Amino acid sequence: MTSLLPMDKQILNIASELCRAKKWLMENNEPLVKSSLERAYDLVDLTVVSACEKGRHHLSRELLRMREFLGEFYCGYEKDAGTFLLSTKNLLDLTPSTHELHLEL
Repeated sequence: MTSLLPMDKQILNIASELCRAKKWLMENNEPLVKSSLERAYDLVDLTVVSACEKGRHHLSRELLRMREFLGEFYCGYEKDAGTFLLSTKNLLDLTPSTHELHLEL
């Protein structure tokens, strides 16, 4: 089933969860970091399905790369906050409307 939200809103929802995870990461609150990452993971999965249903396979590939990074971060292989921020910025670059927002992360 295709999401009722436009793709840019779906991307922003993922970015919102990643910003929450970053906040908890900076406060060294591992349980809340993991909780935010789990929600982001769910949102990425839903957005991948939506992108595929809409024929936006290039976007689904990039989201799956993001999903892989989130998995590495969740499992503890990657814990650099700078890399985490860069991946969030890259996520926002996936659609023209989210790219143009120039959000302060």
